[in-house]
Amino acid sequence: MIGTFVMFTAGVLHSFVSAALFVVMTDTPLLNLIFQKGPNPPQQFLVNGLEFLVEGAEPDLDVYYYTITCGNFCMLFSFLVLKHLSLAAAF
Repeated sequence: MIGTFVMFTAGVLHSFVSAALFVVMTDTPLLNLIFQKGPNPPQQFLVNGLEFLVEGAEPDLDVYYYTITCGNFCMLFSFLVLKHLSLAAAF
């Protein structure tokens, strides 16, 4: 949760009530769903029994918000894209 707090204090995340997941972007079907790529991205989808519901997105910041539900468990997640090409160029 430290990464979530840092992103919140930096102003990237608007609240501190979700868990932040940092993902190095690759071109896979699952990540294309999560990061809303494609002509008609779904607002709700299922992956291995987990229900993903889009709560918001900031494509210019590469931040996507989801409520993920499995049975009685429900939690808000913030997915942040780390572009691997720009990371490799930095080193």
